[in-house]
Amino acid sequence: MKRVFILVFITIIAGIFISGCAPKTETDWDVTSVIYENLNAMEKRDLQSFMATIHEQSPVIAQTEQMALQLLNTYELSCELKDVKVIEKSDQEARVKYVQITKKVSGPAFRNNKVTGIHILKKSDGKWRIYNTEIKDIKYLDQVVYWGGFFIGAFVVGALCGLLPLILALKKQRLGLALGSWISCVIAGLVLGLILAVPVSIVFTVVILCLKKAEREDLGDGFAKQRAERYAGNRAPYSYR
Repeated sequence: MKRVFILVFITIIAGIFISGCAPKTETDWDVTSVIYENLNAMEKRDLQSFMATIHEQSPVIAQTEQMALQLLNTYELSCELKDVKVIEKSDQEARVKYVQITKKVSGPAFRNNKVTGIHILKKSDGKWRIYNTEIKDIKYLDQVVYWGGFFIGAFVVGALCGLLPLILALKKQRLGLALGSWISCVIAGLVLGLILAVPVSIVFTVVILCLKKAEREDLGDGFAKQRAERYAGNRAPYSYR
């Protein structure tokens, strides 16, 4: 009985020892955590920690450091990772698909964006590091605001250029030409901005200056004369006795 107990005890100890010596299974988090460290360093504006996440043999390490230095010295950014997924993995290399949203917290003009890409990771001293990155798609989050501002600005440019021919045509009592010239300038502004709106405005201005004022008073006198003639024609002659 004592011998059986000793044998069982040795078996348990051996099992624990063997399981402790077995290689640890690597999880997806072990692979992708370096990407989160990379963004965390960017948010903290810590260049040294940022570059520590880059593989020392990366073909773009010099460009990456230069770009990071410029960004971190100029902006304070907020970064968010979504849909991080290991799509390929071997002992020394992995490919991780990700979606990164970057927004400006402070600094000069910056276009907030959403990037979809693939990080290529390689091991360095047994730790995963970012070796290279493939950008698959980039969308600017302020795109609607940008184009809205663009069209508003173009409309204002065209409207201002159309004021001169509009005013001149109204002074010459040419309402149709006034509206036509102003609308043409607005359309030109929307198409090519000042490049087209200014020439269109000049052409209409020259044409309007060459026109005479609409003879509304003469037209009015003509109508009055016609009415008088009709009245005289319908009136019976008066004879004196």
